[in-house]
Order: sequence, then structure tokens, then C-alpha cells
Amino acid sequence: METKQDKVTFVIPACNSMPHIQATIYSLYQSTEYPFKIIIVESESTDGTKEYVDYLAIVHENIKVIHTKKEGTVKAFNAGIRETEKDSHVFLCHDDVFFFKWYMRDWLQRCINILKNDPSIGILIPMNGGGTSGSDYIEGFIWAGSWSVLIRNDAIEKLGKEMFLDENFGKGFGDDIDMTYRINKFGYILGKTEFWIDHHRLSEHRYENNTDAEKIKKQNAEYFRKKYKLAEFKE
Repeated sequence: METKQDKVTFVIPACNSMPHIQATIYSLYQSTEYPFKIIIVESESTDGTKEYVDYLAIVHENIKVIHTKKEGTVKAFNAGIRETEKDSHVFLCHDDVFFFKWYMRDWLQRCINILKNDPSIGILIPMNGGGTSGSDYIEGFIWAGSWSVLIRNDAIEKLGKEMFLDENFGKGFGDDIDMTYRINKFGYILGKTEFWIDHHRLSEHRYENNTDAEKIKKQNAEYFRKKYKLAEFKE
């Protein structure tokens, strides 16, 4: 009896992402033979990104493009996740580039095998992904970033697609910690792969100065602690 193959959908936000979006898509096709779908969430680009991704959707039957307002990567990811099939694992990525040697073209299949062999793993991250939070969130909590992460389909269903990433976090700080924490609360753990994925960080948010960034980080940490009724953070 033939075993049903797991589905994988890559969700990629794209806003003024040329030429990095080209490298991301090209490297993905070159890096794996495992069948996949791509949902590109384009947001009011003015540099040719819109026209480029629309062209990709014409020439590649496994690529779908949706157009949204320019409201940040968290909302873009949520918009893409809502378009994924119910039984598909979802790979979130920004302007990542997948560079693997020819004998590692089964990397995506290996990732699927990890999820199959260990049902407790809800999120898979690359070797250079994720981080460890400080006491302003939860001291020592290991989290997965919202780039280059493969998320188990039933974990997505449990968290819900309507707002998979909490859009109340300002400008990209803390939403990934929150996502990992919520998935952990459902009993899933975080797993690491043996792969390293290049990330250009083109999608990182820009600030007027470091003070603005630190202010938003503090506000988001306070929101996280209130959300989960944790003790107030004392600097």
C-alpha cells in the first residue's frame, strides 16, 4: 500500500524584496526534489517585486501569490498561513537562501522524517535559527525564530490560522517567542536540524535609532508578560 506523502507549503512575505526574493525562490527549487508549494505574500512593492512574483505564479503551477497591504511581516505570514491547506506542514521563511550540496537534496525529506518519527516536535529550526530569551520574557526559554522554521500541521491547527502569529507585537520583536511558547503549551517541543540556511535579514525592521528598537522590545516584553500573567519584569 502506497504511503501518502506529507505536504509542505513555504510561506514567504515579499515587500520590496528584489533581488533577494529571486535568490530565495531559485535556491529553493535547486535545493530539494521533495514536492512543495509556495505562497508568496506581496505587500505594495514598488521595486518590481510585485511584477516578478506575479510572473512566477504564471510559470510555476505550485506557486500562489496573494497581495496585501504593507502592514509588516507578521500580518503577511498570517495571511499566507490562512491560505495553506489543512493537512500541510508550513515552512515560514523571509529572504532565506537554501544552499546544500547535491547529496543533501533530501534535506526536506529528512525534516519530514523527523516530524514523523517524533510526534512531540512541533517546530523544526535550522542550526542557526532561534535563540534563548532573557528574564524580560522567560529566563532561558528556547524559542524558534519566525524565519526558516518548519511547523507541524496539527500544531498550526491547534493554534488556529486566523492569527497564528500574535499581531499585537510591535514591529517583529517577541512574536516568535510567543509562537513557540503557545506551541509548547500544547505539549510540543522544539527540534533542531543539521542544516544551516543563509538569511540576508532584508526583512528585518528598520528604526530611526537603537532607542526606538529598545523601546519596542520593552513594550513587547511587557505585553507578553501581561498576556500570560507572569510576574512584572524588574530591570
